[in-house]
Amino acid sequence: MGTLYQFDCPACHYSAEVSGGDDAGMEMLTTTIVCSECQRLFDVPTGWSEPFASKKPPQLRCPKSKTHHIGKWQAGGLCPKCGATMQKNAANIVCWD
Repeated sequence: MGTLYQFDCPACHYSAEVSGGDDAGMEMLTTTIVCSECQRLFDVPTGWSEPFASKKPPQLRCPKSKTHHIGKWQAGGLCPKCGATMQKNAANIVCWD
């Protein structure tokens, strides 16, 4: 079961509900990315859990455009809008499958 957290920027008040790194549900593996063009955080699929691992892994890209520049993002990383350190809001947790 995967987990989503709310990450907030104390400087510009940007907020995102993402895993904050690599995560796994019953069928899908995901990771959190930052898109430099969208200036947003996204969770995107990276592969399949067993017994679905024989399926072709998805391409790591921005969900808005395959030409956008992306990078992996980890909890405690920088805000994609202003560059301040994002903070995990422990009160907001969502479990997904």
